[in-house]
Amino acid sequence: MLVAPLFSESQGHFLAFCFTVTYVGSLYLSKNARLSFVAWSTHVPEGMSRQRQLDERWRDDADVIRARITAVSLATVASCYLIFQMLWPLYGFYAGVHVTFFRLGFIFSHPLKAHLVTPLIFIGPFYCRYLYEVLPFQRYWNTESTIKKVVSLPGLRNYIVAPYTEEVVFRACILSIYHLSGIARLPMIILAPLWFSLAHFHHAWDLYNRCGRTWVAAKHAATAISFQLLYASFFGSHCAYLFLRTGSIFPAITAHIFYNFMGVPHLPLELVVFPERRKAIFAMYALGVLAYVFGMIRWTDSSDSLYWRPPRSLL
Repeated sequence: MLVAPLFSESQGHFLAFCFTVTYVGSLYLSKNARLSFVAWSTHVPEGMSRQRQLDERWRDDADVIRARITAVSLATVASCYLIFQMLWPLYGFYAGVHVTFFRLGFIFSHPLKAHLVTPLIFIGPFYCRYLYEVLPFQRYWNTESTIKKVVSLPGLRNYIVAPYTEEVVFRACILSIYHLSGIARLPMIILAPLWFSLAHFHHAWDLYNRCGRTWVAAKHAATAISFQLLYASFFGSHCAYLFLRTGSIFPAITAHIFYNFMGVPHLPLELVVFPERRKAIFAMYALGVLAYVFGMIRWTDSSDSLYWRPPRSLL
């Protein structure tokens, strides 16, 4: 049983950096997983993608998706194994496996209500989808397109592989290392998501190339990636709290899947499209925030969480 931090804070940050580099770097080690673009510029309307050339490799190409799924899956297994290797000398093999699984949150004793916290903050967007009449059983709901969106290679990447691998690496592994470094909960909730945010920075190169490799494309890529980094930080803090509070990685994974499916809320656009429902839209968004705060406090409490109610040692 550990009675003192296993690592210093600086060592914890370095290991978090290593996890991040391993995950993102895995996308570029294999030629099949790397993207490839033509070298010339093409003028297209801002925010629009140009036509793909035959000799290019884009992130939604089937062979690229398959290669990247393999790469990040191996990187995730390697990260988990590294955690185990750190604990094995302290506990022995069998106890080390148990402690590793426990630290990484592969437990099912968390409150089931924790999985419902994330949808609460989308009460406003759900209401706007109701106004658009695109919810199930409404006029513009398209079952076939929804199934195609989910049951496809991009769907496998977006709704299964990415949420699972990213949460295991950027939440379970990094937060476990931070905890072993003696870092307090609040800094863990704030700092760990920054690695998750920085891991998205490489998308800027993809955007710049797909949007034409022009100055306009560079500005669009910079704006889009800045928003994505900020959004990823806030979202990462949400998932970090869920993980620490419940002690389980699964509420964070379902939250990630739900976020990917819903996308970013478009409140300004919704206010323009439905000006007569302006007060109702604001009210539903406010209700979502209040319900979310309530759910985060009341629905995530777990006596089995190593991170929220730790014993006298770091275990």
